[in-house]
Amino acid sequence: MVKIKDVKLGIVPRVAISVDDTTSVSSIRMAKGKGASILEVRIDRFKRIDTAYVVQKIDVLRKIKMPIIATIRSRKEGGTRNILEDERLKLFEHVIPLIDAVDIELYSKILNQVLHQTHKLGKVGIVSFHNFKTTPTDIGLEEIITSAKDKEADIVKLATFAREPSDLLRLMGITLRHKDKNLIAISLGDSGTISRLLFPLFGSLLTYTYINTPSGPGQLPLNTLINELRLYYPKF
Repeated sequence: MVKIKDVKLGIVPRVAISVDDTTSVSSIRMAKGKGASILEVRIDRFKRIDTAYVVQKIDVLRKIKMPIIATIRSRKEGGTRNILEDERLKLFEHVIPLIDAVDIELYSKILNQVLHQTHKLGKVGIVSFHNFKTTPTDIGLEEIITSAKDKEADIVKLATFAREPSDLLRLMGITLRHKDKNLIAISLGDSGTISRLLFPLFGSLLTYTYINTPSGPGQLPLNTLINELRLYYPKF
């Protein structure tokens, strides 16, 4: 069973809140009290990304006592700014000792260095793939999972756009068939919104929410997601 710090994944749905440097500590504590388990810190959305500033903000978030996933999303896969790979690597190297998991793109040039440092310090490596236009074929999705596991991903994250219900069903089927590989699966867009509630039933380890601004298309706000999870998952 995979864990991020002390939070066990795969037993009940686990909720990660996407936050940045504008999200107040009080609102995060409120979300924690309602049932959110993990923080996804979107460093690429910070107002500043110099090392000292980023470390200071993460130190503040650590005091909330929630496991932290550090994400410095590339512009190509949904990030909000262009950050050179060398600069991203430097940021990761400074924040990995402070956090509990990293999310790094499968096709990033710095994947190997980031995962090496992550595993060296005993942290969890989430290797992610994002496609904001479509959902690959079954063969395409399986190749992504295999490639990520070959790179020694602890968790594989698939976030693909659903143009129609069949796209959502395809990703759901892949999630069910490969649930033993520790997947996070998300169907993006309006047609994929239901995946935020449904996919944990089929093996997806995390579902994401927000407090101020969505970090992905189709994401449900905190109160809506929590209330729906409590309705459909009695053990949540």
